[in-house]
Amino acid sequence: VSLASLCHLAWGQVVARSSGREQVVFGTVLFGRMHAGAGADRAMGLFINTLPVRLDLDGTGVEESLRLTHARLAELLSHEHASLAQAQRCSGVAAPAPLFGALLNYRHNTPAATAGSRTDDDLSGVEWLGSEERTNYPLTLSVED
Repeated sequence: VSLASLCHLAWGQVVARSSGREQVVFGTVLFGRMHAGAGADRAMGLFINTLPVRLDLDGTGVEESLRLTHARLAELLSHEHASLAQAQRCSGVAAPAPLFGALLNYRHNTPAATAGSRTDDDLSGVEWLGSEERTNYPLTLSVED
């Protein structure tokens, strides 16, 4: 299993506790390049997509829940290019009702891609001022490992 799976399971627990439900659905941001085909690693631009992930947190032990979460995420990756509108149509949740109200944005970064980790020579004269993220979801968690 991965750290991403652990973060998704933990976020699922937060959503479950705050909603009082054992079965939860929340959005997860996908990288979008895993199944993008040859040359995707050289293509410019964003490939990211947001899709719903459903977790059943019914009292199953932590180890089994983690395995199930990992399997669910691996399965979701095969659909990483499906649109949220397509997911909505397949879900049976009629629009305009949202599929989810919570979002997890888990980002795996290599050390060189993390803000502030470059040497002075790499970004001479450039100063990091900060950033702000906006979302349409009332409950959001962004994790960078």
